[in-house]
Amino acid sequence: MYKRKQWRRRSPYPSPRGRIALNNQARRGRRVANLAFTVTAATLAAALFAVPHTNAGFADVTDNPGNAWATDTLDPPTSVTAASGANITLDWTATTDIYATGYRILRATSSGGPYTQVAQITPRTTVTYTDSPADGTYYYVLRAYHLGWESADSNEATATSIGVMYLHNNPSPPTADTSSQDLLPLDTSAPTATSLYNYDTDRDSFAGLVIAKGSGLGETDLVKIQRWMYTPAGDLTLSTTVQLTISTAMKDFSSGKNGSVEAGLYDCTIAGTSCTLFASGTVTQNPWPSTWQDIIIDFGAISHTIPAGRALVVKLVVDGGSGDNLWFAYDTTTYQARLDL
Repeated sequence: MYKRKQWRRRSPYPSPRGRIALNNQARRGRRVANLAFTVTAATLAAALFAVPHTNAGFADVTDNPGNAWATDTLDPPTSVTAASGANITLDWTATTDIYATGYRILRATSSGGPYTQVAQITPRTTVTYTDSPADGTYYYVLRAYHLGWESADSNEATATSIGVMYLHNNPSPPTADTSSQDLLPLDTSAPTATSLYNYDTDRDSFAGLVIAKGSGLGETDLVKIQRWMYTPAGDLTLSTTVQLTISTAMKDFSSGKNGSVEAGLYDCTIAGTSCTLFASGTVTQNPWPSTWQDIIIDFGAISHTIPAGRALVVKLVVDGGSGDNLWFAYDTTTYQARLDL
């Protein structure tokens, strides 16, 4: 006997059990997607963190104080010094601003200026300069510069350009007879007196100065030596050939006698003591002049610096083997005893 097969219409909606299965499957899909997104975001963050980066400065046109440029003051060189001599030598300590291009050298004939630029030098590490102005005393300041930017003035330094120094009596210019003096002035002023006076009334009655025969530059007897002193404003650098020219004659204008004169250059204290001899020269003639005549004593090439606070001293002596004592004339327009540097 056959049973009729019964057909049951299938509902378009899943059964509760089917709905549960579908929901579980969807949840698993979302978890996988979320995990993939999480991994991708972490990987991207790590990659971005690993990219090299640097800070950058910029100028913003907006009113943002955090973007303002820093400012600086270009500093001048310091410890400027000047050494007198045939040339003037300037030395200084370089500016601390390493971007500076170099220096401008300014010179004046009076302290405080007005100054005139005489040189512009590079690089920043340069710390010396040699100036060669006409004879006279000068005042210097330096300025550091970079492009159109210039520092304030450095300290002022002073020195004297010396081509010639003259031997004087005291007072100078002479106006009358005087007694002898141990230390006489030596400076850059040319003589202006027209008359030769007696410079040693305590020794004899004749015009000029008499120096008795002695025992060389070691002599200390004031009758047998004569000294002249120059005190520089700062260091005095002698780096050239030096000569002394002075007029002389045999005492009483005697003729037919030999003579010998020695001169020394000394580095002394201001008082004229504690002296160090650094150059000397000798002239010997037979016969010695019986009338006023110039002699030249050559000290040769000299390289010596007399520091500030000390003095240059010229010492003149007559050799003991001379035929007699000798006369000397100086500090007049006719008898211009001079030290050429």
